[in-house]
Amino acid sequence: MSHPSTTIRPFADAKPLSIRIWHWATALFFSVSIVTVSINEFILDGRTQIQAVNNAAQEKGVTLDRDQTRAIVRTFREPIWELHKYAGFGICILLLWRMFIEFRLSKNNRLASKLKASFNRKQQVEGTALEQNHFSMVQAGYLIFYVLIVLMACTGLILAFEEVPFFKSIHDPAKETHELLQWAFYTYAVIHISGVVWSDSKLYNGLVSKMIHGKQ
Repeated sequence: MSHPSTTIRPFADAKPLSIRIWHWATALFFSVSIVTVSINEFILDGRTQIQAVNNAAQEKGVTLDRDQTRAIVRTFREPIWELHKYAGFGICILLLWRMFIEFRLSKNNRLASKLKASFNRKQQVEGTALEQNHFSMVQAGYLIFYVLIVLMACTGLILAFEEVPFFKSIHDPAKETHELLQWAFYTYAVIHISGVVWSDSKLYNGLVSKMIHGKQ
């Protein structure tokens, strides 16, 4: 039986240029976001830095109160958080750009079409059962990623504009959600990178190359 005209060949063709640019720009901004969080949480950890400042001051015969110590530590940490915030703004802009790209893609390249095909894969997706199942898992992963990025963007904007009265009232739950989501993103990133390496070596040779320059 021949395949219908809507048949999808998983990962046979390179992503459109707009998607490739978006992908690597998003990876860059997420990397900056992760690095800035890591610096402030592990290298410039608040409690550790407060103790270090107090020790240094005492060695010089200076006694600092709690507020003074926190103010000094904040001068180290605030520029890093500012960079984190701007990386977040970049991610929000990229999210809007991704929505715009989606409407300009051909029907078969749209995420919605691929999700629909993955649910009806025996009729619309070529390949072995392994390849069809893998395609479905990848599309489900994309869906999870976009849900996470929307939630991360929304909670991040609430924290960035916390002086807005309504945002101030939901600051704490937004902060807790934002911090929880970062671990979900770390998990997703590890699974995504591992999955791409495995797919490139086992199922779809040249997958990474096509994502970089559009050629195998």
